[in-house]
Amino acid sequence: NPDLPYTFKTTSGLTCVAPTFNFLVENYPEVETVAMIGIEEPSVLAAMEYSKGVAEALGLEVVLTETFPFGTEDFYPVWTKVIAANVDAVNLGGGVPAMGVSLFKQGRELGFTGPMFAAGGGIMPLMVQMLPPEFATDFFCADIDDESPEMPPIIAEIVGIMEDRYGKEFLLDHIFGWNALWVLAQAIEEAQSLDPTEVAQSWENMESLETAFGTAYMGGLETYGINHEVVRPFGFSQLMNGEVEFIKWILPELP
Repeated sequence: NPDLPYTFKTTSGLTCVAPTFNFLVENYPEVETVAMIGIEEPSVLAAMEYSKGVAEALGLEVVLTETFPFGTEDFYPVWTKVIAANVDAVNLGGGVPAMGVSLFKQGRELGFTGPMFAAGGGIMPLMVQMLPPEFATDFFCADIDDESPEMPPIIAEIVGIMEDRYGKEFLLDHIFGWNALWVLAQAIEEAQSLDPTEVAQSWENMESLETAFGTAYMGGLETYGINHEVVRPFGFSQLMNGEVEFIKWILPELP
């Protein structure tokens, strides 16, 4: 917000919400009702509230909203309520990717067969690793597929560094962290200064920046009152029959 003139946002969740619901409506026309499930965390709760408005604008009925505390492992009570509500699809909200996989798995175990989705990313690699093949279907989210030929070469470079130099399995957060430093470096270069005020003023007026995901632009003035969000392309992927399919890149507009 305008009271934080040195704070910039390099990763956005809300920009993914509308395209995710659009994908649901276009590819699952039989879906009429939706349940929202998410962790009790301020940013997730805000995203769920925004998601409800997006869903209703598309003619979907949000029948149920359920939350759970951080650290939850037993999601069966939540799923009992969701299944009793007889909804067509479920938005898994956001939070820790491993918790999202457990949430998905337990829903399938209790017999929910409808599509599930998440606007956030980082979950897809774990879905493939942790889910039995019979459950790994009808899931989509704003996530990349690091093995897809549609990925910019720099993503493969970052993944390689994490695996070869540090012995870490790929996580989307690795790219987020790297990306934040890269756009900061570009702002410093644009300002030709290390003075924080000059860098901030230069950054907010940049017409474009390069990110690991593609060319981005600065936005946020209408949404937050300050032009401090790096609006970048995000990948969109689908999990069907145990296989991840990268769908497309989307350069969104701020909500």
